[in-house]
Amino acid sequence: MALGASYLELKDYDKAIINFEEAYKNKKAYSPEDFSKILNSLGYCYLETRNLKNAKYFLQEAEKSGNPNSKRNLQILDSLEQVQNK
Repeated sequence: MALGASYLELKDYDKAIINFEEAYKNKKAYSPEDFSKILNSLGYCYLETRNLKNAKYFLQEAEKSGNPNSKRNLQILDSLEQVQNK
């Protein structure tokens, strides 16, 4: 997860996605709070790469898991979807 977070900070979203996807596959290795961060981070990375379908899935999962940042990211996603649909 740390490597994904580093790539996210560097705005290298494609590499961050690869690392967060690996962490996502290993859910049992993380606390519920950390896994919630992984979900939100994946959603955010997909949002930044304009893969809105995957962004929505992971952000909604993050929201269900109680991630406090996912609601804001879902609002950004909704705005992007509205712009795309015009």
